[in-house]
Amino acid sequence: MGLISISDAQILNDSTKVLYGTNSIRYQTLDQFKEGNTEYHKIDSVLVGLTKFYPVEREGYQYQDLGNPGSAMFSIFPKLPETSGVRTGMGAYDYYYKRPKETPLFQTLSPYSSITAIFGGGGRGVVDFTFTRNIKPNWNIGFEYNRLVVERAFNRVGRGDNGQDINDVRLWTNYISDNGKFKNATQFVFFNAKGAESGGVVVDLNNPNYFEYELSSVLSKKAVSKDGRMNFHTFNNYQLDEKFQLFQELDILAQNNRFEHAEAGQEPAYAESILIDPDATADHSKFNFVTNTLGIKGTYRGFFYSAYLKNRYSNYSSRYLGPVASNFENFVGGTIKMKFDSLHYINIAGEVNEEFNHKLVGDYTNKYFNVKYTRMQFAPGYTEQRYLSNHADWTNDFKSTQVDQIEAKITLNLFRNRLYLAPKVNVTNYVNKIYYDYADRGNELPINETNPWVGVASPKQSGDAVQVASAGWDMKINFWKNFYFENSVLASAVNGGGEDIIRIPALWTNSSLYFNKVFPNRLEVLLGVDLNYTTAYKGMMYDPTIQQFYLQDGYETFGQPIVDLNVEMKITRFRLFVKLRNIAAQDGDGYFMTPFYPGYKNTFDLGIVWQFFDNK
Repeated sequence: MGLISISDAQILNDSTKVLYGTNSIRYQTLDQFKEGNTEYHKIDSVLVGLTKFYPVEREGYQYQDLGNPGSAMFSIFPKLPETSGVRTGMGAYDYYYKRPKETPLFQTLSPYSSITAIFGGGGRGVVDFTFTRNIKPNWNIGFEYNRLVVERAFNRVGRGDNGQDINDVRLWTNYISDNGKFKNATQFVFFNAKGAESGGVVVDLNNPNYFEYELSSVLSKKAVSKDGRMNFHTFNNYQLDEKFQLFQELDILAQNNRFEHAEAGQEPAYAESILIDPDATADHSKFNFVTNTLGIKGTYRGFFYSAYLKNRYSNYSSRYLGPVASNFENFVGGTIKMKFDSLHYINIAGEVNEEFNHKLVGDYTNKYFNVKYTRMQFAPGYTEQRYLSNHADWTNDFKSTQVDQIEAKITLNLFRNRLYLAPKVNVTNYVNKIYYDYADRGNELPINETNPWVGVASPKQSGDAVQVASAGWDMKINFWKNFYFENSVLASAVNGGGEDIIRIPALWTNSSLYFNKVFPNRLEVLLGVDLNYTTAYKGMMYDPTIQQFYLQDGYETFGQPIVDLNVEMKITRFRLFVKLRNIAAQDGDGYFMTPFYPGYKNTFDLGIVWQFFDNK
């Protein structure tokens, strides 16, 4: 999806009849809209990447989950938080929640709708529906519904035995006044994730096979996690002139995390850790955030600037503690950006609050080179400081975490753009990093009927510095006519006194080899093979009772190649694909995505995407 500047002339034929299609609809991001950027993106209508509908594979297997799409996820490579202020501390389902800034702000010449339906092997399905239209040339409305529903990967008893069910509904409007002085973007988001918490695969010690999938035994079929969120977001901007504008932004978020097990007292794996209710578990943690920002911005002699005051109120409560904590945070921040063209700019942005928690980002980009420096000090999450449930209890007084990160990338387009090569490096230093651990680390045993076990983890803070360094490249080669090869590689290492608290693979690589051609009858075809390989390493374990990933030393994750075959077709507005997933998998063999949770088995997937650009 590239940046474009659409004019009316581009969407008319010689008789001045409107030609509805991908050129009659465009969108901006919320950040572009806020900045006053006049560049737009084209909507996605390409075949490359269409088959990657599992969240983990969409990210190139840089996340681990629980062996089923829609389950709890954890980034293999550490990521920095969006804010330096207080967070929930509950992030297992964060990936599935699309924040308001990620929703496209459309402008259309006719009603537009898109339908995606994917029928994955093993009872895995995706339904996405988008509708948007302009009521007036300067006023757009729309809504979107996304659902990912997945049957249990392990110990499934038949059709409809669902393991994961994620629903996302969002409504939006964006408006610009006739004179261009006032503009508004508003969204309502309703999100709900429900995941069966099997606790992992149970094995017979006389025949310890973790890779029987539907035939496997699991610790529990009664436990379930839930993550529900409601988000209202609005941005208002009034332009006195180009040099001086006033803006206001309001974001209200309510989040509710639950872990429920109606028969916890009857299952030894959970009964051993019960603290309060001996029969059943019904834990919940509730969070509310209200963020209001007032500021000024404008453009002067090629410079964009902004300055703002941000007030942020939040609170946290739980079933057994009632009201736990609340915070009023006040930030002052701003941005300076010098943009020479769409590929050449300098951007400096930062904010700080009264606790000196802060975020500073400096970014220089040109056609050939990008370097970015990020400095953060961010507060501990609410549940990292205080938590009490039916299975866990802790009280902490953690310090803020400090991070310095440098990213650099060289971009080369060679041999008449037939070779794209982008070497890159990332170095991050953490001080006072918070992580999850448990007392029996290093003594992990296979889960079985005589040794039912679910680790109950708790947060710790390292006083030592730890450095994460990664280097690699992104590459794309058009090596012969319609044949392409894409490859990404990262080699990584962890150093410092706290090196044991961050687990990352020594080598990660993701590749695609494909044939892509548009035929004269408007039929486009893509035939390809995808390969991912991540070296084996001791990845994080998962504790369902607290929805957290934590350190372990007993088992390796990944370590086997994942190979997929894809056939994709496009006819005007209609796209279709079939996929053979993980064709290298052997019966009775496999790898852990997370310890005790086997990776994806081989399946056959089918999907369609149909776009409509007018009322016909």
